[in-house]
Amino acid sequence: MAGSMRRREFIGLIGGAAAWPLAVRAQQSSKMKRIAIVSPATKISDMSVSGYRIYRVFFEELSRLGYVEGENLMVERYSGEGRTERYADFARDVVSTHPNP
Repeated sequence: MAGSMRRREFIGLIGGAAAWPLAVRAQQSSKMKRIAIVSPATKISDMSVSGYRIYRVFFEELSRLGYVEGENLMVERYSGEGRTERYADFARDVVSTHPNP
């Protein structure tokens, strides 16, 4: 009887340990952070890990810190499309969307 009780406790412990990473992942995804990237001229498609080097380094560092786009990070990209005369208004509009500090 004692042996089967220990076996059940062991199996319960192993099952709980296997489920723990799923619970951690669920907690991380529920803590979605939101950031905005704003450029006066860079195309939105170039503001990614596969784009210009500065964005690659930025996203690699975010990943190293535990923030992965689509998992626990939402990235909104905005481009002034080269119209720098409107950049101040454009940036003000983006800030009004209240990304995470």
